Amino acid sequence: MSPPAPHMSDLIKELKAEIIQTIKDSAIQVRYMNLKQASTYSGIGQKKLVELAQGGSILGKRRDDISRGDWSFDKESIDNYWHQPFRERKVATQRVLDRIRRKA
Repeated sequence: MSPPAPHMSDLIKELKAEIIQTIKDSAIQVRYMNLKQASTYSGIGQKKLVELAQGGSILGKRRDDISRGDWSFDKESIDNYWHQPFRERKVATQRVLDRIRRKA
């Protein structure tokens, strides 16, 4: 007698678990990126990224330890740079609401 065939939902669950694990394994989280990676990640041109790093808006450093002198950028500082305008708008909105509350 042959063993019973696995139920379709069990096969789907196994396949789903394998797919999720494969995605997790392939999505390596990096904190520091070179200039090309940072430009692709942020959507900001390479020249502008260097300017932002030199101006202190994002964390970036020219790497003298490698022959071509590439740049290294901090991913979190790029994220913070992009989120800053939203934070500023939220603060400004809060000030307006506070003024309205005081007058009411």
